[in-house]
Amino acid sequence: MRTTEWKSYGWVNENHLRNYLYLTGEIDEETAMPVIDWITFHNATCSKYSPLYLFVDSGGGDSTTGLSICNFIRSSPIPIHTIGTGIVGSAALLIFMSGAHRTMLRSTSVLSHQFSWAIEGKYHDLTADHTELQNVQTRITDVYKAATGLPVRTISKELLPAGNRWLTADEALSYGLCDAVVDKIDMSVLAFDPK
Repeated sequence: MRTTEWKSYGWVNENHLRNYLYLTGEIDEETAMPVIDWITFHNATCSKYSPLYLFVDSGGGDSTTGLSICNFIRSSPIPIHTIGTGIVGSAALLIFMSGAHRTMLRSTSVLSHQFSWAIEGKYHDLTADHTELQNVQTRITDVYKAATGLPVRTISKELLPAGNRWLTADEALSYGLCDAVVDKIDMSVLAFDPK
């Protein structure tokens, strides 16, 4: 179905008509939904598969919500190029690394660290939660491994240490967290289809 046919349904907004979207602020269900909706909309309505561009400027947020966005990015037949600007940290770094092509502005700050999670409850609940914590850590490490090709030991020691690990864009490039570092964005690839 063409984009123009969907506009008559009333739920199509300006973001659906762009080949780019900005992901800013804390990663949570509220910020995730427009990204997931945008990816789904383009995959359901576009007959041509030109890349989509997701700008990421976030210090992070909820890890499992970030992993959900990663799943949609990696599942999209339309390549989604990610562009890091400002700060790309924590859950936002997972999202950024999932792009088909990952470009970072040279002035971008990168934060990589272990996720945190608050739990409480009875002993058997805590035991079950401990298992899920291990599963989430494995999923996060898998995103790093797929993005960088580094061994798990290197990822754990250098990119997911006990404390925060801040990197410059050039350092991120050296670890394979991004594919390119640029001084400015090529705005000629961005499009808006008001039809």
